[in-house]
Amino acid sequence: MGIVFRQSVKTSIVILLGAIIGIIFTYWQTKVMPKREIGISKNIIYQGAVLQSLLLFGVHSIVHTYIQRYTGNDAKRGTLLGAALLVPLLGGIIFCIPYFLFHNWIISKYQLIDQPYIRQFFYWLPLLVLLYTYITLFESYLLAKMKVALATFMREIVLRVANLILLVLFGFNYIDFQFFIIGTILCYFIPLITLVVIASKETDIKLSLNFSVFTKSEIKNVVHYAWYHTLIGAALNVVGFIDALMLAPLSKDGSSNLAVYSIALFLIGFVNIPYKAMMTSAFPKLNQIFLNSHKEHLFDFFNRTNINILVATVFVGVLMLSNMHNAVVLLPKGYESLESIFMILFLGRLIDVSTGLNQEFIGITPHYKFTFWASLVYILIAVVCNRIFIPRYGIYGAAWVSTMGLAVFNIIKAIFLKQKFGLYPFEKKGFWIFPIGILGYFISWLMPAFSNPFLDGLIRTPIVAIVMIMLIFWLRPSKDVKDYWLSIKKSKRLY
Repeated sequence: MGIVFRQSVKTSIVILLGAIIGIIFTYWQTKVMPKREIGISKNIIYQGAVLQSLLLFGVHSIVHTYIQRYTGNDAKRGTLLGAALLVPLLGGIIFCIPYFLFHNWIISKYQLIDQPYIRQFFYWLPLLVLLYTYITLFESYLLAKMKVALATFMREIVLRVANLILLVLFGFNYIDFQFFIIGTILCYFIPLITLVVIASKETDIKLSLNFSVFTKSEIKNVVHYAWYHTLIGAALNVVGFIDALMLAPLSKDGSSNLAVYSIALFLIGFVNIPYKAMMTSAFPKLNQIFLNSHKEHLFDFFNRTNINILVATVFVGVLMLSNMHNAVVLLPKGYESLESIFMILFLGRLIDVSTGLNQEFIGITPHYKFTFWASLVYILIAVVCNRIFIPRYGIYGAAWVSTMGLAVFNIIKAIFLKQKFGLYPFEKKGFWIFPIGILGYFISWLMPAFSNPFLDGLIRTPIVAIVMIMLIFWLRPSKDVKDYWLSIKKSKRLY
């Protein structure tokens, strides 16, 4: 567990630095760019994030999981990597055919006021999707090689710095909105080229398309695995973005509403930092333990990772929630609903992480298909409910549908793991983190608010943090927290 914890800390630092850059970008964007244009830019990025899962055809999961089953000199590894590079290109060609044929129908689904923007950047989306796809693919390779922080650095730091530079140019009127969007898409070349260079230095990469090294049975298993992970990946990406993607076409204000909602999603990204960091660090280890059939070790690792994620998520989330009123003060008029939307989405995220690495664990078992069917249930609920509630309640409708859908989605997966493997998300002692979080937020609620948001945050944040830290050390919902603290005192370093 120690290496996972250290890798998680490294990755968390990288993600946190990226998030700080993201804060600067988001804040300045609200100052220099109209809400509708912000919504348009976010809509394009969200579409790219969802569609890239279709072009991958599950090969990133093959790279992430199967690469550990073959040694560096095994010809099968080279063939898997060669096929993984070829498949997204073929997928991109297949995607473009219906996308171009039905372009008028696709554009007509947006509000009339948004349609000129959608038409203007329509033909740039395939390039964004293809770049996004190959970035994900090379990230999966580096994750399998346990280079978690390095892979994260490319997306969280390099890409965001490039976007921030574009925003600076836009803010000082050196470029217009059209160039800003096109430049944003072209910026994806930077992390992609960097990842390719890093991956090419690995001595075990020997690309091939010699499929004869596999038996027919092995090819069938790999294709079967990839196909279902294509469905699962697409379904999960839709799960993550369906509320935002449906908001612009269905809400009366179109992309302007998406501008507010996208900031709430960005801030929820801070709450996701512990999950992203620990999941990417823990997954290779979880996969190895499962392959070695160490049942007791598996149960212990699964439970401890889950509670560590939950403790960190509650801690970060409560600090964010306690300061949300300060964020609203700093933003221009029109973003007042941000605090309420964040609270609703945080509730959904809390339900999600409370069930632990259920999705990741199911993905490495023979029952990986189950996640796809559970995702379909979520998507069905989301589509029907969003069609009803977004036209009536706008961003509030989208937020509540997202939270309710996540609750159903994760409860289904938790019940499945209990029945099939006897796995609980975490031990009973871990439930102490919920009253700890509630008490921390209650203390913040009792505190008077200062008119200066920076002064208010500087006073409020450490008080709430100290109270929660003291309670965490006292009640010990996670034994790893104290062990990690003792290791810091001994080694005088964070990782």
